[in-house]
Amino acid sequence: MARVNEFGIRLDGAGYAPSIMEPANACCALCGRSFGTKMDRHEPWGGLMNREKSKELGLWYTLCHWGCHEGPGGVHAEAEVNRDLRRRVQAQAMIVYGWDFDEWRRRFGKSEIGEDENLYAIGTVRRERVERRRSIRESAPYTGGFRLVLDGPELPY
Repeated sequence: MARVNEFGIRLDGAGYAPSIMEPANACCALCGRSFGTKMDRHEPWGGLMNREKSKELGLWYTLCHWGCHEGPGGVHAEAEVNRDLRRRVQAQAMIVYGWDFDEWRRRFGKSEIGEDENLYAIGTVRRERVERRRSIRESAPYTGGFRLVLDGPELPY
């Protein structure tokens, strides 16, 4: 029998519910890359218990491995980027699941969003970051078979 979370949503073999974030699975949430690189799931809320809860509730992003997840400028190198993702995940979860701040704190311990902030004003991806990474990738010089981009070598097709 398939595992489901508390809301009846089916979990995959690794215990993940479908992401409530956009874009989910299709491309990297930070740079927009959708092919030619390894993609990773990233749960912005750390700690074993919070990571498991994030997986089961779909509170995760898809990120390209070297550019946005593990590489320089990625979420594991820049705390500000990860904090921004945590804010967006929290806002989306509170909207999708109908939670108030007390319920969020009960489940995850602390809130990254002030109670006076508008949850709907916190977008799911930081558009200016996506545009910056795209412009860097597109302006990288072509060097034969590969071109060097911010997050590593890329095939030219």
